[in-house]
Amino acid sequence: MPNEVEPVRDASWLEREYNPGLTIPNIGEILASRPRRAQETRTRREHLANLQTGPHPREVLDLFRAENPKGTFVFIHGGFWQVSSKDDVSWIADGFVDQGYSVAFLNYPLCPEASIEEIVQSVRRSFVELHRSILNREEKSSIVISGHSAGAYLAASLITTDWKEQDVTPRSIRGAALISGLYDLAPLIPTSMNRAIGLNPESAGRLNMLRSSLPVNVPIVFAVGGDETCEFHRQSKAMAHAWKREPTSVQSIPQASHLTIIDGLADSQSVLHRKVMEMLV
Repeated sequence: MPNEVEPVRDASWLEREYNPGLTIPNIGEILASRPRRAQETRTRREHLANLQTGPHPREVLDLFRAENPKGTFVFIHGGFWQVSSKDDVSWIADGFVDQGYSVAFLNYPLCPEASIEEIVQSVRRSFVELHRSILNREEKSSIVISGHSAGAYLAASLITTDWKEQDVTPRSIRGAALISGLYDLAPLIPTSMNRAIGLNPESAGRLNMLRSSLPVNVPIVFAVGGDETCEFHRQSKAMAHAWKREPTSVQSIPQASHLTIIDGLADSQSVLHRKVMEMLV
């Protein structure tokens, strides 16, 4: 067999690896359908909307409260820290509320108005406010934190936080589902996504999640779409290795793209949903 040729990791190769617009044929259709689907969920389900968690107008959250809740699924949207909002993914609540778990959607300021460092602090403030003032005792008895793409990075920043002085009980965090995440940010520097993010080698090194450690030992599921590019698979495998997770912690979801992978969260029959439920229960 011929030797595999290592790809030339130049700017054009990295652009294709990280820019979903270049690899998902129907991306426009998918993105257009999500706000409508989310609005249908918000219309159909009672929820607490736009609860302020910080000084910025985008520092708000929505809470879809289950009847007699047994815990809470916390979700952070993606969008390369520069687009999208909680209002695009409300439909994820359909996968958990009827099974007895409340769902909280965190929002945050976007680049270039805010830096990634500032966004991390914003999400931490929101989580503290959620835990301290919004969730009831039953809802915070079992919490799983999740995020998609850039949101997976932000979710990872939450589970690497030392909460001792924040009135948050680490043992209530039962696990994390990090979906199609970005953790080593240096490859984004030469891509078009970085025009708004503004990374340079110094800031990318400072923000490298692979250098972080976990203050609590909780189960973590890294999920990547089977149809995603090799860099997204590499990112999750590298993060799992850095945190000394078992190889089986990285779950490849067949026939899922970088965008469609989160559809499984709303489907109680999907592998991804089942993995989250195993941590919540």
